[in-house]
Amino acid sequence: MIKLTERKRIILLMVVREYIDTGQPVSSNHLVDNCMLDLSPATIRTELSALTEMGLLRQPHTSAGRVPTEEGYRLFINEVIPISDLADPDKMAIRDQFDSSRADVGDWMQTAARVLARKSSAVSVITAPRAIQNKYKHIELLSISGRQIFTVLVLIGGEVVQRYVSLSEPVSQDRLSEAAKNLNRVCAGKTLENLSTTDLSFGSLEEDILAVIKAEIRRIDTDGVGKLYYDGLANLRAVPEVSDTNALYRAIDMLDEGSSLGKIMGTLSDGLQPAGTVQVLIGVEDAAYPMKDFSMVYSNYGIPGKFSGALGVLGPMRMPYNRAIPTVRFIANVLSDFLVNNYIE
Repeated sequence: MIKLTERKRIILLMVVREYIDTGQPVSSNHLVDNCMLDLSPATIRTELSALTEMGLLRQPHTSAGRVPTEEGYRLFINEVIPISDLADPDKMAIRDQFDSSRADVGDWMQTAARVLARKSSAVSVITAPRAIQNKYKHIELLSISGRQIFTVLVLIGGEVVQRYVSLSEPVSQDRLSEAAKNLNRVCAGKTLENLSTTDLSFGSLEEDILAVIKAEIRRIDTDGVGKLYYDGLANLRAVPEVSDTNALYRAIDMLDEGSSLGKIMGTLSDGLQPAGTVQVLIGVEDAAYPMKDFSMVYSNYGIPGKFSGALGVLGPMRMPYNRAIPTVRFIANVLSDFLVNNYIE
């Protein structure tokens, strides 16, 4: 671990803050004029050179000032994370926006994405909460035409799966309603493991539908990623080093391919305990979408042993971490509280 003198630490933090705010390389004269450092330009130049040799800063051009390296950002973040927190008025303003939302998971996810993007000046990304172990709640069966029916499978926790199914022979709506009633009575509250040992003793229709139910729950359990919500793409378009390069198109592709980003977030947040534990990734690397010029601030949220989700912000390395970190932490806790207050077994 790099150890810095107090003077080097202060100068490094000043350079990172100024670069995040302006997007321009920071010179010794800029630090003297704008950061109220009681040091001469020559002394500051010496310290900037030392920080550059240590790999914490770099100089894009010979005559330019300095910008942070990945290591420089990491040291800056280590200084920010332990002490940062949202001010009480900001917390109240955020809670007010959630209080005006319906007590609906989708509505809260959209509100969280919107608030997080606005407060962090980056792109917000949130995965909807998923049950740690999915359980059957109920199913609806609707006759469409001939052998084709429409199924609506609802799991405990709010996961809804809709799909068309072709039966071996046409079945009346009355028989479909009877089958749904039988399945709901016998299967309610059961996990995939429980369903695999369930003896229906009804008929072949119930057996066929149960096979569909088990296949869908198995798929959801294996997938492990909730629906992806995001907001704030305009924030990236406003950053010159992103909008003027292919980085913006990579970000758009990554957001459009939601399952990829969702799996990255799920992997990153696995094991973060308790909910609301914030981590920062400098340089987002994925086999399909290399995004080494980006950073992600992320956290998990949920109810231990019952539900889990992930949220974060994606932005350029010079994102405003001092706002992003406490905002991610606070909204993670808000979402966890929402699940605690609205969780229905």
